[in-house]
Amino acid sequence: MTLSDLLNYKFELAGKIILNDKNKVDYEIHNAVYKSKENAQVYAWVIDAEIMYIGKAGKGVQKRLSEHRGGWRGGSKTGVSKEKLIRQKLNAGSEIQVYGRCCDYFLKTVDLFGETKEIRYSLVQEEEDWLLKNFKPIWNSNGLK
Repeated sequence: MTLSDLLNYKFELAGKIILNDKNKVDYEIHNAVYKSKENAQVYAWVIDAEIMYIGKAGKGVQKRLSEHRGGWRGGSKTGVSKEKLIRQKLNAGSEIQVYGRCCDYFLKTVDLFGETKEIRYSLVQEEEDWLLKNFKPIWNSNGLK
């Protein structure tokens, strides 16, 4: 599956992964929807129409990429290995685009300790699982069974 398949699922360009002015792997989010922490989202890193990585962002793509940035800078072993892959592609002249999608959800009215409340349940986990299973991005280490 490729970028055109992803676009069929209402993904849209959110931003890109870059090398900043200090030669550090960083990101830029241009689409305000993906700067918001209000909606759970799924996202993909795309190079030349190939889906390289898929993830979930419970508090929005920008927030999640800031967490990735910490990993890229030595915060996790996985982050450091991803940073090397990203840096190789960027140094070779590739553009790494970030696409996002606001996840579907459902509302349920529940009785919570005697108080009626409407609760929003996001399908972010289910969407990420489905995307990993069907797109099989090569930079993901989880969900490829």
